[in-house]
Amino acid sequence: MRSVRSSRIKKVIFYAVIVAVNCVFLELVAYGFFRAKYGEFSRAQLQQERLGVVASVQTGPVFTGKEADTTEAESKKQEQLKEIIHPYAGYTVQGSRSKSGCNLQADNPWACKERVVRPEDSPMPKRNDHTLNVALLGGSVAVGTVNGAPPNYYQKRLAALPEYQGRNIVLHMLAAGGYRQPQPLMLLNYYQTLGAEYDLVIALDGFNEIAIAGTEYKRHKIHPSFPRSWKFRMSDKVSPDLILLLAEKVALEKKHIARATFFSSPLPRNSVTFNLLWKVMHSNFSAQLSTLNTQAEQAQVTDADTPEEFQFEGIGPRYPFTDWETLFEYSAALWGNSTLLSNSAAKTHGGKFFHFLQPNQYIEGAKPTMSAAERAVAFSPAGKGGYGNWYKKGYSYLKKEQARVQKMGVHSVDLTYLYEQEAGEIYIDTCCHVNSKGSAMIVEAIVDEIHRVNTLNSQPQP
Repeated sequence: MRSVRSSRIKKVIFYAVIVAVNCVFLELVAYGFFRAKYGEFSRAQLQQERLGVVASVQTGPVFTGKEADTTEAESKKQEQLKEIIHPYAGYTVQGSRSKSGCNLQADNPWACKERVVRPEDSPMPKRNDHTLNVALLGGSVAVGTVNGAPPNYYQKRLAALPEYQGRNIVLHMLAAGGYRQPQPLMLLNYYQTLGAEYDLVIALDGFNEIAIAGTEYKRHKIHPSFPRSWKFRMSDKVSPDLILLLAEKVALEKKHIARATFFSSPLPRNSVTFNLLWKVMHSNFSAQLSTLNTQAEQAQVTDADTPEEFQFEGIGPRYPFTDWETLFEYSAALWGNSTLLSNSAAKTHGGKFFHFLQPNQYIEGAKPTMSAAERAVAFSPAGKGGYGNWYKKGYSYLKKEQARVQKMGVHSVDLTYLYEQEAGEIYIDTCCHVNSKGSAMIVEAIVDEIHRVNTLNSQPQP
């Protein structure tokens, strides 16, 4: 009897050793394959990437993301929100979401709804010696520096500066996916009209103003000053193909969020093999999402039978378009004028204004070192459209406008080449969006520049 039991124990130990050896071998093979295909292996960065997928919820161009005071567990419960028309910004996110675990009451259909609390919903910030009020303007890349970077990264980096030590950093995110000038200017004026007092106004933009202008005009002849997809937002007839594409996109995103949640659990996140599987799935997801976005951009709003002179609400004032060069020049000038006015608005109300052109992979030399995996998800082929290719065509016009606004007193810095020396993966789609590391690098560059200027201005003048 004892020998039988001993034999069973030996078998169990033998099989356990075999399984352990195979697991170690599999982990080593997975590690080698990961390094060969994706380069550096970092559990922390991969986990941050997954948490970014879980916490940053995307509907169209809008990210709701994680609030500054939201716990990691709460951030995983965030839901997709719809965009609605806004009287000054063009559009914003819908102001309600379902409470987690709430039991719906038959006599009150809104019992399980709550307002989406954003910093700008709070009482308008007032300037004082103990607080630094910061407004962030821009599109989805600007939003990514809040939701995609480590939590409260702006606050932590600014609070560490000698000139701001001891002050409570309050960040008001006036950015949203797809925003382009003059939308940020309108929002800044709106909140300052309501009484907001910002010590710092940070603008991170330039890309949407050129890229979206080209795409929107080609599809619908929308005026370069109008918000993204305005004809779609104002139309009462929507392409059935577009509805199907958007439904497919939502299903894809939900499925990927479920994957990210699973791979974030203790066992998968510490396994090289599971991390490799995640990386492959995430790369495939990014490629699929990019394809769906491109297809959705090309889907037409079905009101072509309406004469152009009766479409003012949908496409804006008549624009004397002659060629793409005039469109880029006109769009760049709109951006420049809006930036000048944003600078004036900030300074008139006692604040400082810092502008930054966001990075983009399509500009020659902006990120010369890319892995095959990053290159596969980061570029739309030339001649195939895509926001990045439009931006590449219009970048020179934007640079001319940047030089003009700099001469007129705007502190504007070009971050296009921020990743020039970065060999690791940064870009996550064919537009302009970056991973957590890329977002953190943008925040660091912005805060370092603010500190440099503050230090320079504090020195005695000769």
